[in-house]
Amino acid sequence: MRDRYTKLLHILQNSDGFVTGNDISEQLNISSRTVRNDIKDLNDNYLIGARIISNKRQGYQLEGELVGFKQRHHIEFEERAFYIVKALLDTKEWTTYEQLSQMIYFSPQTIRSDIQRISQMITSQKRNLSVEALVFQGIRLEGDEFDKRLLLESLVEKNFMTIKELYKELLVRFGGWVLEEELNLLSAVVIENLNKYIHDIPTGKLSSLLVHLIIAIYRIRHGYEIREGKEVEQSLDYEEFELTSKILEDVQEIFQIDIGNQEKMYFSLHLISQRIIVSFYNNETNIPQELKRELEKSLHDLGKQYDFRFNEDRLLVSGLLFHLAKAQYPLQYQLYVENPYISHIKMEYLLAYHIAVLLAHRLEKHLTFVVPESEIGYIALHIAAHIERTKRKKVRVAIVSGSGIGASMILKQKIQRHFLDIEIAGEYSLQMLDQIEENISLIISTMDVKKNGIPIIHVNEFLDEQDLKKIAVAINQGFLDRTLSENRFILLDENNKHDFLLRLTEKVKMEYLLDGILTREEMSSTEVGNYVAMPHPIAKNGK
Repeated sequence: MRDRYTKLLHILQNSDGFVTGNDISEQLNISSRTVRNDIKDLNDNYLIGARIISNKRQGYQLEGELVGFKQRHHIEFEERAFYIVKALLDTKEWTTYEQLSQMIYFSPQTIRSDIQRISQMITSQKRNLSVEALVFQGIRLEGDEFDKRLLLESLVEKNFMTIKELYKELLVRFGGWVLEEELNLLSAVVIENLNKYIHDIPTGKLSSLLVHLIIAIYRIRHGYEIREGKEVEQSLDYEEFELTSKILEDVQEIFQIDIGNQEKMYFSLHLISQRIIVSFYNNETNIPQELKRELEKSLHDLGKQYDFRFNEDRLLVSGLLFHLAKAQYPLQYQLYVENPYISHIKMEYLLAYHIAVLLAHRLEKHLTFVVPESEIGYIALHIAAHIERTKRKKVRVAIVSGSGIGASMILKQKIQRHFLDIEIAGEYSLQMLDQIEENISLIISTMDVKKNGIPIIHVNEFLDEQDLKKIAVAINQGFLDRTLSENRFILLDENNKHDFLLRLTEKVKMEYLLDGILTREEMSSTEVGNYVAMPHPIAKNGK
């Protein structure tokens, strides 16, 4: 069933009487005609046990007891899960499947199945929670208060085209938890303070912060304040803590509540996870020594494995240290943030992303947090920047000229001006051919000469456009000849990923890599889009 239909039903459910068509159209950001069509579709094709009645002057009202929807239609699991978790947070008492069924208009059997999936979600998110069930009593959600909030937050859609659309969604989802006037005031406080650091705040970041605050305020009002938790060491100089104080000071005044230090710390971590404040640190006093030691060791080992000098690039090392030192705190609480660039990063920086996956895998073994795919993407950007700084391996070229030093110098300067990737190893006369080094990739000559094993192109004394094209083709052709030889390609036609990888490793006689490749796929798919993938194991030995 359409998400809009569910929201429409909740608007009617939360009303004591009729709701006008204009009110519904404004809340759902649709026309009055679309409202009429949606209600007709709901009555004709979805609702069981109830109908939406209409009155020309008063509007619409849900009449009867809605016991479910027709079998071929359903609300998406994520939306049902949100309302189930919200209902469980709303009471300390046991809640029956029948009660939940009446709240979200679905059968007790479906609710029972959803509860099992929610339990699986709790496990996958590593939340300190459990759904307790007692025969003849019902179920209830037990565990850490902060994890309860994070579970509910994870079930809220956060990407919207406009702020108006975001407000309408929050008022529908959190009906009974926040009033429209309160949401407007809360939003104004957040936006005003964030504007000091970022203009045109993305709706995804604004949504995430507002959802966090709506839930926190409601829970504090009902006596569920967080008073205990892990301390954040050596991080009080982060600007997010100052921003937290300013925002929450206004929130306390507006909502007439007291917000304790632990609640403030959690909101600070949420701000850090959103990467709203861009900081450039140059002192390592906030860097945990264990993190520094493990990062430098991992970079050394991976650099050796992939022939990069990571540890010698202090810009890379310090950048990753400062990034991870700050990110580790929200990561410890699974306060993950979406990375809108992850698909682009995986496609454009294949090698950097692969190395970032391996780096994250190594760090997880020794540190106290899991590195999600979104965070791996940010790490990959640091590594990609290093590769860009170091990858320009210049083509070594020898110049052979018979017109003297002056003409030779002009030829050299013109080549260097047009080809930044060329390194002139030397200028030689016809009599000096034997002195040309073996590691020369290309000879550019103004004379008809031969030198075994080295490609030669002939140009005019004063390079023209055709000569420049010949040099460019020669440089690129050397790369293509080495890379696109026919024996480098294998054609396969298999039914699934496992069979394809099995057959591929057999073809190249590297069956021992299969387990490592499959393990790597479980960590994060190596598919990068456009039917391209880069399957590989965790390490060279296939493990």
